[in-house]
Amino acid sequence: MRYQLIKIIFLSIIILILGTCKKNDVLTPDFTSLNYKLDDNISASIKVCVYLDSGVFESCQTNTVDMLNEMQCNYSVINKDSILNGALSHYNLLIMPGGDMWQYQSYLATSGMANITEYVRQGGGYIGICGGSYFAATQIVWRGWANHPRDSVSIYGLNIVPAIADGPIEDFAPSYIDSKCHIRLIQPEHPCTIGLSDPIAPYYDHGPKFLFNDSINISVLGRTVTGDKKIILSYQYGLGKVFLTGAHPEADNSRTSWFMVKNAIKWCSK
Repeated sequence: MRYQLIKIIFLSIIILILGTCKKNDVLTPDFTSLNYKLDDNISASIKVCVYLDSGVFESCQTNTVDMLNEMQCNYSVINKDSILNGALSHYNLLIMPGGDMWQYQSYLATSGMANITEYVRQGGGYIGICGGSYFAATQIVWRGWANHPRDSVSIYGLNIVPAIADGPIEDFAPSYIDSKCHIRLIQPEHPCTIGLSDPIAPYYDHGPKFLFNDSINISVLGRTVTGDKKIILSYQYGLGKVFLTGAHPEADNSRTSWFMVKNAIKWCSK
């Protein structure tokens, strides 16, 4: 009887421990509903470079690097000097993280921007996240930070996507931040969005909507549920492929948006 009692107590403790572990597992993102597999690694033959220099916000740098590391994506860091010295030719893909597109423009200057544009035209891939997506457009329209007067200041971008990047999006006023920005996937079978749950909910922070003539062959991949704004695009510029997102998939706490970035890395590198 005593042995049976001890056995029952022991089994109860084990069940309690397992139950506690199960509760903790809820904190870990559940990818089982996705067709895309975590172990579908990015080929080591894909040479990725990430711009980490003047203008990149610290949080964007940290989140982008953390995401790439967890993806087991091999990448190199590139800066203004390496861009000016022609180093882009050694890579299949340039990732331009979130940051200050005004500083990107002034710091890289005409020659640096021309090198990036030519790199993409000749077949290099480009992924632009928030500030990096503003930077890729023909025209950048900035309407001011939260708690600042509404304004409209315009500068030119890389012109690798013939669109206006206009932000922040007024539907997200007054903070212009949404920790779960729900985005409807418009082309779920596109190589960049295939296998993803719909909608996705990445972080939004002062990013742009994209404006362009519907006759232009730009693929709209995602629209905001709030306001129905074009926020995720893909485009072929010359021989190069471009993927832009006005939101921050790298800062998605659930990490489900990371699959989109992994898809985009593969697509833009082909």
